[in-house]
Amino acid sequence: MLKKPLMMKRFIIVLFMPFMVQGHDLHFSPHITVGPMYGTGISGYGGQLGITNVFGNNTLYASVEQIEYRYFTDEERWNTYRIGIQHPLKYEPRVQFQFELGSIDYTGSRDLAWDLQSRSGHGISSSTAVVFKFNSYFAVRGGISLNYVDHKNTFLPYSVFGNIDLGIVLNTNFNGH
Repeated sequence: MLKKPLMMKRFIIVLFMPFMVQGHDLHFSPHITVGPMYGTGISGYGGQLGITNVFGNNTLYASVEQIEYRYFTDEERWNTYRIGIQHPLKYEPRVQFQFELGSIDYTGSRDLAWDLQSRSGHGISSSTAVVFKFNSYFAVRGGISLNYVDHKNTFLPYSVFGNIDLGIVLNTNFNGH
């Protein structure tokens, strides 16, 4: 059986292959993540990689994110893998919206003086963001991610948890137009 990261890499390559041969522009968007617990500060990073001008003026991309933090006795980490689309507003194309859907892998440990516990789980991850384009090559984005992992498999007191993402968007024109 293939491991999950290898399966995801192959899925992304197969997904974008038809668009790469047509010569679309490259979409690259790194970001930082804040949350989910108050006081953890910047707790993660991630990025998007995709193709612009797909199905009209949309951008199709793959998104990965890693969040890792320590909060009192708990140390938690999760990785998200999502597929997303960025769509411009009809009457104001400088404002665009993103929507992503995918999976999350959670691992955590609780270190008490007398006991070390660990938990892990998988779930559903979604994200939405607003993008403000300054020109064809540069934009900023801000959004939220909502994730679901059964709280029995985490050290969080709830099954749905979120975080805030802030990033930039860089579009590279390889076509010469």
